[in-house]
Amino acid sequence: MNDLNFDSLVAELLKEENGQFVVDLSIYFSENTQGNKGDLLEQEEENEKKYKEG
Repeated sequence: MNDLNFDSLVAELLKEENGQFVVDLSIYFSENTQGNKGDLLEQEEENEKKYKEG
């Protein structure tokens, strides 16, 4: 996954509540009904690690 796709995904998942940004994972899971949530969460963590490592 390239940085642009990751950034747009993050922007889509983030929403502002009371001046703080929170991640709305319900959007992510509702659009990705294939597979289970545990697998998606694990994949997301791997993507974040790769993104941070550059």
